[in-house]
Amino acid sequence: MILGDGHLEKSYKSGHYAVKIAGGEDYVEYLASFITLLFLRVFGKELKNFKFKKAKSVMFYVHDKSIAFTLEYYGLKPGNKKDNNACVPPWIFENESYLKACLRGMFDTDGTVFPKSANPRIPQLELTSKIEGIQRTFRQGLLQLGFKPSKWSGRDSPKCGLYAKSQVMKFSREIGFHNPKHGRRFKDILGKK
Repeated sequence: MILGDGHLEKSYKSGHYAVKIAGGEDYVEYLASFITLLFLRVFGKELKNFKFKKAKSVMFYVHDKSIAFTLEYYGLKPGNKKDNNACVPPWIFENESYLKACLRGMFDTDGTVFPKSANPRIPQLELTSKIEGIQRTFRQGLLQLGFKPSKWSGRDSPKCGLYAKSQVMKFSREIGFHNPKHGRRFKDILGKK
């Protein structure tokens, strides 16, 4: 999730340490109902939140040095993800359940569920990212789990997807969604007549 819409800040000079997760208004339910509870369970800290009125987005955050250092220790780099060429840390690939959880978090934040144009009752899944490390490791993770993702395509908004119904259903069964918006959209598309 932090590889998707998250950000890690660390500054020895100012003593500023923070973890921030931002999203549009349609992500508030996911951030409030799942991410906040997950953060409390893992770190024992409550996330605060701030709503940007003009941007129609929300930020959940915590200022905590130990959490920032812990996340960095486990492979998340502080600062700009694109400049750092962020990617899934290598240790995630050593455990199937970690890999599934990581891919789910990335999809929950940067993924989309939409109907197939030729058959609107078949959902399709895409992840969008301009970061080469994310592109490489997200696709690598899907391949390792036996999926057949598309290659990354598109210059301005690169996408990698699962388009065959069997692949989409496999993702739903084996990885799933914690973002309620994606889960509802998936069920709605399957239920269309």
